Amino acid sequence: MRLYPGSNNLNIIYTAFFVGILFTFLTPFVKNFNFYWFLAVFFFVIIYWVGFIIRVNRSFKSFLIDKEKKIYENVVKIIRVIRHDFINHLQIIQSLAELNQQEKINDYLLTVNSETNKMGGILKLAYPELTLFFMDQLAKYKKRGIDFEFNNETNMEKIKDSPDNIVFMLRSICERIESLTKMKNDILASIGWEITVKKNTYRIKIKVLTLHGNSEHFKEELQDLKKDFNLEVYSFREQLEVYLYIVIEL
Repeated sequence: MRLYPGSNNLNIIYTAFFVGILFTFLTPFVKNFNFYWFLAVFFFVIIYWVGFIIRVNRSFKSFLIDKEKKIYENVVKIIRVIRHDFINHLQIIQSLAELNQQEKINDYLLTVNSETNKMGGILKLAYPELTLFFMDQLAKYKKRGIDFEFNNETNMEKIKDSPDNIVFMLRSICERIESLTKMKNDILASIGWEITVKKNTYRIKIKVLTLHGNSEHFKEELQDLKKDFNLEVYSFREQLEVYLYIVIEL
């Protein structure tokens, strides 16, 4: 999976490229071809390719600017969520301290420490693209009151594929699961990530817990994901657990 400019720009670029190829290579086969005709067409072809290169350059510059803007917006959103949580923690600890609830303060500090370790596991990742993706996930689900778990035993520094492509794949999977949850009028209760190393591969396990889920519907809708990933779906009373296993070569 690759990241490119918008599909409209991409179609225009492809069309312009093939038209330019036709003009460039079919011109010599035109009947009654002479020197003046060659000069006129050659000049047109040069102008055409210069315009094509300028268009491609502008399209990619626009794409990079949009991508950079989204990155900045995500970073600001994450900082806001972290700041909000930090203030909440201070207020709760202050309130407990005023009530002389030392035991509850100790218990609450353990909870804060657990959240800090979770964030530390994300920041441990070697590539900023992956770090930003998981931090964005953490901020998004925390804001919605959805439990987010992250366990990591590696920094994934030896991946062969582009980090952008891995992020694109992971984001697509998350969007698909969320859209299925909404489609089935389900409630997303928690999402957990676990990254491990086994037999020269990175293994990413995604655990999704929903309430009032119908496992059969999810099995049907997620069949296309099963072509690329190991998929397991479990149903417990009114809860549904979905496991996706993604293998990435070192």
